[in-house]
Amino acid sequence: MKQKYLNTHINKLVPFVELFSKALSFISVIIITSLVSVESFGAYYYIVSLVAWASVFMDGGISYYIINKSVKDEIDNLGEYLVSRVIFSLVTILILVVIVAIIRQSYVWYVLLYSFSFLFILLTAFFKIVARTQNKVKLDMTTVVLEPLLRVFILLILFLTLSKVSLELIFSILFFSSLGAFILSFFYFKKEIQVTLNFRVSIKKMRNILKETRMYLLMYLFLVGLKRVEIIVAKFKFSEYDSGIYSSADNFYNSAYLFFTSLILVVLKKHYQLNSKGKLNNFLALTGLAITSVLFLYFLSVYIYAIFYKQDYIEGNYLLSILSLSLLFTPFIYFYILDYNHKNKTALNAKVLGVCFIIKVIFLLFSETIYEFCYAIVIVDALILATYFLVSRIKPLVKTTI
Repeated sequence: MKQKYLNTHINKLVPFVELFSKALSFISVIIITSLVSVESFGAYYYIVSLVAWASVFMDGGISYYIINKSVKDEIDNLGEYLVSRVIFSLVTILILVVIVAIIRQSYVWYVLLYSFSFLFILLTAFFKIVARTQNKVKLDMTTVVLEPLLRVFILLILFLTLSKVSLELIFSILFFSSLGAFILSFFYFKKEIQVTLNFRVSIKKMRNILKETRMYLLMYLFLVGLKRVEIIVAKFKFSEYDSGIYSSADNFYNSAYLFFTSLILVVLKKHYQLNSKGKLNNFLALTGLAITSVLFLYFLSVYIYAIFYKQDYIEGNYLLSILSLSLLFTPFIYFYILDYNHKNKTALNAKVLGVCFIIKVIFLLFSETIYEFCYAIVIVDALILATYFLVSRIKPLVKTTI
C-alpha cells in the first residue's frame, strides 16, 4: 500500500521529467550549432529529419500496438514485438542507405550512424511505453532522461575542449550515447519486467502486427512528413546557408511545439472527464498560452538568437519570428489528432493529414525565397486546423474507414 502511494506521487513528476528530457535535447542541438558551421548544421538537420521520417517504418506502428497491449496487461509476448521492431528497423535502414547512396553518396555514413542511433532510441522508447503502462515509474523516468543526459554530457565535454568538430564525430557521439542508454535501459527493464527475446518471429506474425497497426502507420507517416518534408525541400531548393539558418529556427520552434504536445498529453485524460465548462477553460488556457508564446518568440527572436546561437546564425531570427505564428494553430491540430484517435477515427486522421501533406509540398516547391517558404508553412498549418474544424462540423457525413 505504501509503495502504491509512493508511486502515485512519484508519477506526478513524470511530465516534468519529459519536459526536462526535451530541454536536454534542445541544449544538445544548441551545442552542436556552436561546434559546426551553418552549412554543416543544415546538413546535420537534413539527415536527422530524413531518418526521423523513415523511423515511421522502423517503428511499424508497434508503439501504439504495445500501448494497447500493455494497458490490458497482455505483455507475455513482449520479446516478439521487440524483435519485430528490430527487423522492421534493419530492413528500413537498408532501404534508406541504398536510396541515400543514389541521391547523396557523401551522406551515407552519416545516415547509417544516425539510423542505428534512432533504432536504439526507438528500443529505449519501447521500454518507456511498457514501464509507463505497467506503473514502473522509476524505470519510466530512467528511460526518458538517460539518452539525452548522456548526449549532452559528451557534447558538453567537446564544447569545453574543442572549438570545431566534424559531422562524423557528432553522429558518432549520437550513436554511442543512444547505444549506451539502450544497454543500461535494457538491463534495468529486464530486472523490472520479465521479457524473453524470441528471435524466431515468423513473417506471418509480423504481417499480423502490421495489419493491426496500418492506420496508425499511415497517419504517422503523414504527420511526421508534415514536419520533416520542409527540411528536405529546403535542403535541395535553397543554399546551404539558407538551409542552415532555417534549421536553426525550426529547431527552436519545434522545442516550443514539443512543450505544447507534452502539456496536452499530460492533461488529456483529465480533460475528457471534465464538463463543458471545464473543457472550455482548458481551451481558453491553451489559447492564452499559445498567444503568449507567439508574442514572446515573434518580438524577442533576435535576443533569443543572440543568447543561444553564435553570430553566424543571426539571420535565422527573422525566420523564427515567422515560424512562431504556427503556434497559433499546431497545438490545436495536435489535440484534434489525439481526439480523433481516442474516438477510433485514425483513418480520418490519415485522410486529413495525407491531403494536407500533398498541399504543403506544392506550396513549398513554389516558394521563391526562404522567407516565403516559412510563410507557406504557417499558411498550411492554418489550413490543417481549418480542415479539422470543418470536418468536425460535418462529422456525420464523413466515413472514417478505408
